[in-house]
Amino acid sequence: MTPPGQFDGKIDAQGEFHLYDRFWERLEQSGEELLEAFAKALAEEMAKAVVEERRARWSSPITVYLTEARTDPESIGSYAEAGDCILYLPDSTGVATIYLDSPTSHGYQMGVDYEKVRGSFREIFVSNIAQPDCKLYLLVGQGNLEVRSKVARGVTQKVDESNKSVGSGDTYQFLSYNHPGHLDEALVMGSTTSFSVVVTINGEEFLNKTYAQYCNITQTIECISAFEELDEDGNPLGKYVVHIKNLVFKESIAISVKNDGAGLMTFHNLFAKYRGD
Repeated sequence: MTPPGQFDGKIDAQGEFHLYDRFWERLEQSGEELLEAFAKALAEEMAKAVVEERRARWSSPITVYLTEARTDPESIGSYAEAGDCILYLPDSTGVATIYLDSPTSHGYQMGVDYEKVRGSFREIFVSNIAQPDCKLYLLVGQGNLEVRSKVARGVTQKVDESNKSVGSGDTYQFLSYNHPGHLDEALVMGSTTSFSVVVTINGEEFLNKTYAQYCNITQTIECISAFEELDEDGNPLGKYVVHIKNLVFKESIAISVKNDGAGLMTFHNLFAKYRGD
């Protein structure tokens, strides 16, 4: 506080030592500096505690194949150390319901109602409807698990499949997107007219019609058309198309095709172009 050889006071004639006012001023300033340093150190320690709370203590990925239905919940993982966080990963192409510790506990519909579930568990059960060739990707663990989504907001994405065979009475989902966005267009091209196209928006069925029914509304609904493809000379090619465009969704969209015929059916093309908001 005071340079060597200097004093913040004086001795009077009676031998009493009196402090100058500057001593008290410097003492007050030093006190403020101490308080500021203490507050800064406390804030740093609190920040460290928050980071430690958010850091995952353990984590493990799970892949659930959804091709076959699980009417009764099945165990998909058990853990010696309890977990408390389950994260739905954006690479998932299907949805399912999970249960913590017991198949009779409350069910969480991952990819529909939940993207993250916090709750203690040592075992996880799952149930699902049949979703051919679809998978559910989860990250489970202890701690506040976070995964940065690789979904490109505002960037156009595509699904483009050729010559997909679907059995009689079977359904195949070729698009599942669980974020807000816009469907620019979707095209289904079948080898016969015996098929249906199902569009689900925000978890609710929006369209579920046969090829013939889509043909009937082609002239009345601007965003839908259905027709048989023709060659350059106007001759039919035996390829039947349903084209849907310009749909907006706030949470999710899924598009499936169903073979309504008696035998195996080939879809020459299953195409969708969409973008996230």
